[in-house]
Amino acid sequence: MKKSLLFSIICSLVISVMQPVMAQETVSQSSAIAQQEAKTSAMLSWWRSLRKPTLQDLQNLKSYVNSKYRCLRYGEACSRKERAVLGVLAALVTAAVAAGVYVVGKKAKEAIDRDFLLSYVKEKDIEGVRRAIKAGANVNQQNDAGETALMFAALKGHLEIVRELLKVPEIEVNKKNRDGNTALMFAAFKGHSEIVQELLKAPGIEVNQQNRWWGNTALMEAAFNGRTKVVQELLKAPEIEVNQQNKYGETALINAINSLSLNSRDIVKLLLDAGADWKIKNKAGKTAYDLATNEKIKKIFREMGKS
Repeated sequence: MKKSLLFSIICSLVISVMQPVMAQETVSQSSAIAQQEAKTSAMLSWWRSLRKPTLQDLQNLKSYVNSKYRCLRYGEACSRKERAVLGVLAALVTAAVAAGVYVVGKKAKEAIDRDFLLSYVKEKDIEGVRRAIKAGANVNQQNDAGETALMFAALKGHLEIVRELLKVPEIEVNKKNRDGNTALMFAAFKGHSEIVQELLKAPGIEVNQQNRWWGNTALMEAAFNGRTKVVQELLKAPEIEVNQQNKYGETALINAINSLSLNSRDIVKLLLDAGADWKIKNKAGKTAYDLATNEKIKKIFREMGKS
């Protein structure tokens, strides 16, 4: 805003000083000067109509001032004062044109930043992300796979970028990609517990959403992939549904039992402590205890009186 105001002030000064100089021209001027006058006359139309000057308008004005200055300096006799005034005008117009180029260039850069938000996230370019957000990028824009910047940052573990994106009031934390996965599911799947913490703080976060193919929730994904810390964080959420089932009737507890992770035992204990129902059967009619082939896990059931 300040640059635009300065730009307008410079243009105003140039025109206010130029008009009396132009009025002093005589019929005896050369054809070259007459052509410059025509360009300047056309340029002045934007001033009279109060429209914003274009770069071409300012280029015309600069050309006129330079031509007039050269004419007075090397041709017709003129006072030192006149030469000084035109010299200052030439400098002012040059500055105005430079300001115009800067503004246009800045707008072009902002447009690029807006369009390249997802690329900045993929490159882990936090400054690029900040510029894109400042330029008004659509933080909820999806690529061909339906992924948003937040989803990609959550998947790749870019904590600081996740924090920057969550500061944007318009961010849609529950948005799904084409497979029905959310940013929370991606973070849970990869075991990014700090990102899970940040997402759980987001207003309106839905912790029990299910994806498209399996119907898994973030808790199920974390349990199956042995993400102990993520399971701990998700179980702190007041809205968490520990016994929710996917399309195959599997719960987070059954997923933990089916997992090949070395952390399965710890996760099974966490889920049972959180009230997981071991009696729930999947679509094959099997309970979590039925599916437990690991003797150490079966021992947990027996110790907790769940068998």
